[in-house]
Amino acid sequence: MAKLIYSMITSLDGYAEAAEGGLGTGAEDSEVHTFVNDVFRPVVYSTTLESVSSAKTRIERTFDPDAVRKLKAESASDLTVDGPNLAAQAIAAGLVDEYHLFVTTSAVGGGKRFFPDGVRLDLDLVEERSFASGLIYARYRTRSSG
Repeated sequence: MAKLIYSMITSLDGYAEAAEGGLGTGAEDSEVHTFVNDVFRPVVYSTTLESVSSAKTRIERTFDPDAVRKLKAESASDLTVDGPNLAAQAIAAGLVDEYHLFVTTSAVGGGKRFFPDGVRLDLDLVEERSFASGLIYARYRTRSSG
């Protein structure tokens, strides 16, 4: 069964999207972009993309937890969910198996949070890496997914 992975760049204070835009230092690092491209080549599940850019992208206009469960069960490769709004729905449904955070060196003071309010998660750190720009990559696994 495939894993569902939520991955985004986030500020030090936990925002995936700053109220006024950019997330600060480290987010534009070419070393980070190369790393991201090497790590994430699975299927993308999106509610907001306008068009499909590859055969590994699936656009759904509404979030259906049962459809995602089925997709996870049938997929030969892991799936990613991007964006704090869609991820919040997947987290609330208990569907996210891993969280990949790319933490910048800036606190932005507001915006859309990486983790939704009101959700308690117990996670295990399974991988970490720091980059010359100061950005930190941290991969966590939910304890229930083994």
